[in-house]
Amino acid sequence: MEETKGQLIDRQITIKEKEIALHAETQKLLFDLLSRMTPEQKSKLRGYNIDDGYCSIDGNCSSDGFDVTDDDGNSFYHPIDDLRQTQQKDLVDFILCNNLID
Repeated sequence: MEETKGQLIDRQITIKEKEIALHAETQKLLFDLLSRMTPEQKSKLRGYNIDDGYCSIDGNCSSDGFDVTDDDGNSFYHPIDDLRQTQQKDLVDFILCNNLID
């Protein structure tokens, strides 16, 4: 039996709700990881590319965000809640895969 338009919309709403929950959970995990990292461990994030070649972490990393430099050499603060879920997940993976947390 073919789904009605309303059923398809309901499925899309369910997916969006799960995406929002996943983003919140990933952000909380990243916050927790960054909170536990020592300054030495955080320094190993320097140079990590957070945006597919657009900007990299260049220092001053906290549990809320970090200083970044973009391709044009501009420096600015980038809060973790401004990262897409996939960017947060990739950073979590990098931290865990590189043993940057005790």
